[in-house]
Amino acid sequence: NYYKWAQQLKFKHVQVKKGIILTRAAYENGGIILCDSKHRKYKGRLIVDSSGFSQIVLRLLKLDVNKETGLSYEVELKNCKHGVKKEASFILNFDVTNSGGWHYTLSKTVAQYGWADFSPESQTTINGLRRRVLWAVKNLPPHNAWLKDAKITYAYGRAGPSGKVKHNVYDHLLAIGDAGGCGTPATLEGFREAVESAKMAYETILQSTTYSKKELTYF
Repeated sequence: NYYKWAQQLKFKHVQVKKGIILTRAAYENGGIILCDSKHRKYKGRLIVDSSGFSQIVLRLLKLDVNKETGLSYEVELKNCKHGVKKEASFILNFDVTNSGGWHYTLSKTVAQYGWADFSPESQTTINGLRRRVLWAVKNLPPHNAWLKDAKITYAYGRAGPSGKVKHNVYDHLLAIGDAGGCGTPATLEGFREAVESAKMAYETILQSTTYSKKELTYF
């Protein structure tokens, strides 16, 4: 339950709101004004945007956004038997292509498994990546031993970031998230990391005095 978890985060003097759809943003009076679909306004001397590849605030401010630079394909599985209790494990294969895979332990029997290929080194297609992911689930150790009896409950392929993109820093604004500020937490990949990154950024930036791009770059 994401909202329950978010409410439990130890932010000081912060309200956690859900169901907010931002529709407009503008620089105003030494900060940024955000407006939502119900015409409510929120002003911040500093905005930390953790929407990852969605880059919501950057788009609303009509700032440059990062382009799609890779492909990924992921499946969610049930009936897993995890060989390790860690939250995540990662697979890298730079001999064949600039490619990486991941296995997220969502519960004792549920997992997310996927691979991403990064441009321009890889010229794969989503269908090609899908075939490789399904093959890897059954054949690539050590995960195939954990997933041999697993059943796919959800699958998703998309264009996405390369992971080489640096955080975006502007006056009064930091855009951060999974994959160097350009991940996809909206699909739950990197979601917790993005929100916790925002919390750490918030705590660190309390030291800032001007909230300028020059000063925020240090953080």
